[in-house]
Amino acid sequence: MPSIASMSLFLLPALAIIAPPATAIPQPIANIELPQNCTAPTPHTCTFYASCLEVAIPCGPDGYALGYGNKFCSKFQASADKFTDAGEQWMYNVMSCLQHSLVPKLPNNSTNSPKPMSCSELKSFAYGTHPNCYLSAGVCTLAPKDWIVLLEVIGIQELFTIETIEQALAVAKGCGKEYIEIVKEILHKHKKGKLQAAAV
Repeated sequence: MPSIASMSLFLLPALAIIAPPATAIPQPIANIELPQNCTAPTPHTCTFYASCLEVAIPCGPDGYALGYGNKFCSKFQASADKFTDAGEQWMYNVMSCLQHSLVPKLPNNSTNSPKPMSCSELKSFAYGTHPNCYLSAGVCTLAPKDWIVLLEVIGIQELFTIETIEQALAVAKGCGKEYIEIVKEILHKHKKGKLQAAAV
C-alpha cells in the first residue's frame, strides 16, 4: 500500500490547475475596447477568459486564457453537481477569485493602464494567484468526496508538471495537518472502493 507521503505527492497537483507552457508572445493591441463586465466578471461563468483576457492579451488556443483558464473553468462548471454543496460553493468562489485577480492586468485605455504582459508573464502571474484563491475559499476543509471530484475533473495526465507541484505544495503548506487528514480519509475510501469493486 502506498505511503501517505507518496499519495500526498499524487494528490497535491489537484490543488493547482495546471501550469501551461510559456511560449507565445501576444500581438500588441492598440486602443482595445473591452466589454464593461470585464472589470467585474459575471459570477458562476467562464466568459471572462475568452471575452476579456484573451481579447486583451491574445495568446491563442494554447495560452493561459483559452488553453487553461477557460478550459478548466468550463470543466469545473460542467461538474458542479458532482461536488457537495460546500464543495460547489468553494468551486464558484475560486472561479470568481481567479478571474477578479486578473482584472488589474487588463488594459483600460487610461494613464493608469497596466504595462502590457507577454504570454509568459500572464501565465506566471495568473498561476501564482491560484494558491491564495484556493486557500481563501477554504480548500483545507473540503470533504474527501470533493477532492476526488477535483482529481476527476483535472485528469491524471494533467497532474504532473514541476510548476503544478510547486504551486500545490504552497497550498498544502497553508493547509498543514488538515491536508494529511484529508489524504488519509481519501486513501481509506479509495481502498474500500477497490475492495468492493473486486467483490462484485
